[in-house]
Amino acid sequence: MAVEISDLARLLTIPARQLRYVFDHQVLPGSEGVSRGRGLPRELTEFEAFGVACAAVLLHAGARRELVRRCLSVLIEMPPGSTSAMACPLGKAFEAIAATLNIADGAYVRIGWTDRRGKASVSGWQALVAGVATPATDYEPVVQMTLDLARLKEQIKI
Repeated sequence: MAVEISDLARLLTIPARQLRYVFDHQVLPGSEGVSRGRGLPRELTEFEAFGVACAAVLLHAGARRELVRRCLSVLIEMPPGSTSAMACPLGKAFEAIAATLNIADGAYVRIGWTDRRGKASVSGWQALVAGVATPATDYEPVVQMTLDLARLKEQIKI
């Protein structure tokens, strides 16, 4: 099913220009080629719409563009040897019955999800900047932003 920006904007109650900003400023890696041409509506797959919605909601909540771009870059990274887009952390969250995205101290990101069999998993904290060490297992962030991905998915009816 194809999803258009105008439909996504209506469902999220976010201005369409904020969703277009995600494309125009390449906030979601890999979304550069989605446009069909000037004046024609962008059609997104359900997974692309989910990624754009994640970016737009975080931006709308006040997260800076570079932080959102780095988070999504980490979360769409494919595991070695994988060919399915659903193997990346954001893909796992998309297919899950429950999922949350956490951004910690503006430096780390993780996704937790519960799959359809009821098995809970967490990606673990991942650094948002190359060269920054992954935090210790007992890491407790001072500041944390949480996005309820399951609720977001429900809101956009995907």
